[in-house]
Amino acid sequence: MSPNSVQIPQPHHSQAALAAKIANWDETHHQLTVLVEKDNALISEFFSQLNTICEQSADWNSQHAKPVNYYSAVNAVRLFAEIMTELTPGPQLVPTNRGNLQFEWHQDGIDLELEITDGGEIICCFEDLKAGTDEEWSGSFSYGAARLRSYLEILISRFANRKCAA
Repeated sequence: MSPNSVQIPQPHHSQAALAAKIANWDETHHQLTVLVEKDNALISEFFSQLNTICEQSADWNSQHAKPVNYYSAVNAVRLFAEIMTELTPGPQLVPTNRGNLQFEWHQDGIDLELEITDGGEIICCFEDLKAGTDEEWSGSFSYGAARLRSYLEILISRFANRKCAA
């Protein structure tokens, strides 16, 4: 590992899906360059969705929606790098009317939505339809990771069980 790289521990000894670092962040021109060390389908799909969504102009939904905020996109990349592993099913990336981005998973009895704001806050809604829980939580990017990981572990477990049964 080079002295300029950072290793993020992942649950259950899973490999990080996004072995990358932000190579250049030009706030003036709203350009983010990410150096991907290990490409895979999960990463390619995420950046494809992100590029498509970020190209949308204002009023993209004909109801006065704002275009995606640059800082929300940067924070979405940071969150993706933080939480995704090779075992995690890829999220659907969805723009919000306020210009934020949202990761969504609706599968295997789990509804998990993460709204990423331009200030780095994540707003998390989690529901486990099989266990009958309905939990909502909001917190900052930095302090929310532990709780968020527990929700992702449930999602990963269900996804792995479904793949094994198939």
